[in-house]
Amino acid sequence: MSTPEGLLAPEPDKTYSDLNVTAILVTHDGARWLPEVVAAISSQTRPANQVLVADTGSLDSSRQLISNSGLPLIELERERGFGEAVAIAVETLPEMGSKSGGGDGSDEWLWLLHDDCAPAPGALAALLDAVSQRPQVGIAGPKICGWNDRGYLLEVGISIGVNGARWTGLEPRERDQGQHDGIRNVLSVSTAGALIRRDLFEELGGFDPHLTLFRDDVDLGWRAHVAGYSVICVTDSVVYHAEAAATERREVDVEGAPLHRPHLLDRRHAAYVLLVNAPSWILPWVSIRLLFTAILRASGYLLAKLPGYALDEIAAIALNFSRIDILRKARKRRKLTRLLPSRVVRPFLAPWRDQIILPLENLRDLVLRRTDSAPTSVITEPINDDADLMDSESKPKSLRVLIRPLPILLISLALISLIAGRNRLGDISGGTLLNIPTGATELMRIYSDSWHAVALGTNTPALPILPLLSLLSIITFGNVSLFVTIIFLFGPVLAAATFFAFLRDRDLSKGNSALGALLYAVNPLVVTSISSGRIGTLLFIIFLPLCALVARQAHTPENSSWRRIAFLSGIFALLISFSPPFFLIGVGSMIYIIFNSKWRSIVFYQRIQKFGVITIASIGALAPWSTNALMHPTKWLMESGISSDVGQPWQVLVGNPGGVGSPPIFVLGIVALVGLIALRSTHAVLLGSLTLISTSFAAVLMAIAIHANGDSLHARVWPGAFLALANFFGIFALNRMLNGLVYRLQNSNFGYRHISTAILSTVAIYSTVVLSLWWVFPGADSPTRAGNLQIIPPFVAAATAGEERSRTLILQSQQSDLGTSVSYALLRERDLYFGEMD
Repeated sequence: MSTPEGLLAPEPDKTYSDLNVTAILVTHDGARWLPEVVAAISSQTRPANQVLVADTGSLDSSRQLISNSGLPLIELERERGFGEAVAIAVETLPEMGSKSGGGDGSDEWLWLLHDDCAPAPGALAALLDAVSQRPQVGIAGPKICGWNDRGYLLEVGISIGVNGARWTGLEPRERDQGQHDGIRNVLSVSTAGALIRRDLFEELGGFDPHLTLFRDDVDLGWRAHVAGYSVICVTDSVVYHAEAAATERREVDVEGAPLHRPHLLDRRHAAYVLLVNAPSWILPWVSIRLLFTAILRASGYLLAKLPGYALDEIAAIALNFSRIDILRKARKRRKLTRLLPSRVVRPFLAPWRDQIILPLENLRDLVLRRTDSAPTSVITEPINDDADLMDSESKPKSLRVLIRPLPILLISLALISLIAGRNRLGDISGGTLLNIPTGATELMRIYSDSWHAVALGTNTPALPILPLLSLLSIITFGNVSLFVTIIFLFGPVLAAATFFAFLRDRDLSKGNSALGALLYAVNPLVVTSISSGRIGTLLFIIFLPLCALVARQAHTPENSSWRRIAFLSGIFALLISFSPPFFLIGVGSMIYIIFNSKWRSIVFYQRIQKFGVITIASIGALAPWSTNALMHPTKWLMESGISSDVGQPWQVLVGNPGGVGSPPIFVLGIVALVGLIALRSTHAVLLGSLTLISTSFAAVLMAIAIHANGDSLHARVWPGAFLALANFFGIFALNRMLNGLVYRLQNSNFGYRHISTAILSTVAIYSTVVLSLWWVFPGADSPTRAGNLQIIPPFVAAATAGEERSRTLILQSQQSDLGTSVSYALLRERDLYFGEMD
């Protein structure tokens, strides 16, 4: 039985004095740290046998400093990466074994150093002592501490998470108190101070040439493990590291780093390491996980007002998947040196628990530190430009943003939405939502066909929400089903983000806006829309604040240019596409605004003209469905999907539309209460009136029963658009009233304002908490869930399989408050797709 070459290492009786060490220092604009680094290298208790310096086109005084120190210098182009610089330096060395009497070269070691890492005097001696007693070790690394705050731990070995995140296993800002001391097996160690066997380095082909900077250490450690070697961290060896490139204190000029963005390069290489090293059978899952993680991280950065980082996340994934040929070649190269299965690295990967718990603990610590710190207007300490980069000032953008109200709100909502949507992870259907075609082209075909082979056949045009869904699915690369799943999973998060943006544009405070966004996103209408499959209402709720944000001064069209009128026409058509009842709301509002002007004045005629253009242009944009709706006016009251029962008209007083998937009646909404209180406020009387008007129209509509889409039975009208407007106006009114409320309460006698504030606060807290609990636990078992909605019974589908032009007649007894009836459906060969019922 043969033994892997990696397991045949130096004889254990060798001492560290018998080992030949070449120190390779790579410099790149490191003049700021080089004097201390060079001094540290020369002060080693066990010095390296030789030192080589490879400079990658430094523009500062780095090369002059190296020349003055008398160290051999290799001058390289500025675009060279760290791994390439090391490889070139190794090529200048004599062949292995030439200095050790023709041995196998296993006693030759490479000590890699950065120009911003200073090893402690005994660093190299401790490493050599450890590897001389462990013949199976191929790579050893030191304990890494901060540059200025040298009691601050940075790394004691590194690993990688399933989402590509770098993982050290350390607590946030952990102090070095000896708690991690000892020699420990790890997945990898940082290249800052790493000691690598030369024969292993050459056997593996050095660092991956596509990893010009960042994550090259993790990749090399992974490959060393599957080649039969061990990787250890020796904590008796200490290196102090400034991490200048990772913390963006110097530009990243390596090849493959577009726009000199370290974050983009780091995220790209993180995904690359997982894709080229993971076992083949889990590659699809790894790819999906990376894409989903990138979308989540990008959303967080975008909402935290860091669009550059958000773009980096998406671009990193796109750059990897756009070069499948590179990934394939890299995987083939790794097969040549793989002697052990990939499962040998599994114990060293970041645990799932830590990847979930640690970010939450970081957020908690940041919030506590922010609230405990007293503000000051006087700087009493001098500014230290060399301050440790791992302090709170060193990572301001990626961490400090988490303590802002919006990220806290969105992260909390995302967690609640994921827990409540645990049954909606996949292709969802049910409730009013029919099966969603996977491809955007299939949805467009349903919309564009002039004749639909549904039941006995019909030429009724499909709703205009179909092309909009096809267009929006560009976000998910044309996968409509995935886009719909994301909307139903993270609808409250998106609604909160858009409403927050709207409120901030009205110069409201961040805390006030975050509270309003929470109430807008967590209310009975949103939860019912998700549970019952009302995708039109859900998209209407999400896009309404954005449309209100961009449609400024829509109530005074006489002051708008024709270009802006065309833009407003598009906004109007967009909202009608999501929820057709908005057409009645919009037209009614236009008529009111027209007659609110002076009779037969210039403004009167200008408003008629421009509002008329908006209405006609919107109808034209939504043709042919809109022209059919003009001939059948009840279609303006219908939304897409299967007809379903709704609640009683009086339920709108508590903001609960009722019906399938709705929370119980004791889950109160606050909209009507806010509207009543706002009537007494000088700051929000108009918004309070609009809230009550919208609520009243919703109640009136719920009392009307019409023939729903594709259904001969009567069903009450779904009041989604009117209740969404009531929520919008009501919560906007609440935020207006909250602005300066504390000051007004403190400077007025106890009275109506104090009582109404107490009542409203109690109801709002009760509503939000109870609704969240209901949604997470019993509400999670909603009609809309993952798995195709099958209307045709399985035995019927099996009996008609393979038959052309087969028809299936479905009869079902239905009990409602309108009486007992028998429903029927005639299906052709297969179940219906979304849009065909309409």
